[in-house]
Amino acid sequence: MTTIQLHAGKLWFAAKAANWELAEYELDELKETMEAAKGLNAEKNGVKISNVLDSVLQSQVAELDKSIKSKSQTTFQRSYDETLSACNGCHESAGYRFIRIVRPTAPPVTNQVWEKGSK
Repeated sequence: MTTIQLHAGKLWFAAKAANWELAEYELDELKETMEAAKGLNAEKNGVKISNVLDSVLQSQVAELDKSIKSKSQTTFQRSYDETLSACNGCHESAGYRFIRIVRPTAPPVTNQVWEKGSK
């Protein structure tokens, strides 16, 4: 789940910089990580995590993909927030309401350029 969080943070900063190519890359990395986590068939406190991940991939993450393709900051922010809400809903359902993910306020890595074409 930490890797999902890392890619979600990088996705946020790529989109905020309107680097849609990087945002698309980070979304693909996020999807790959979620698919790998799905394959674990984990269950936490009666919540089948694979089912939740599949649902989020098909709905919220699909909307993120559309927002990136449309290069719309407004649509991206809305779909990003909806994705975080879905993640937090799963945490709560599984008994981990103390894990609450929010929009990042600082880049998750300091050695990456977010703006497209920057050196």
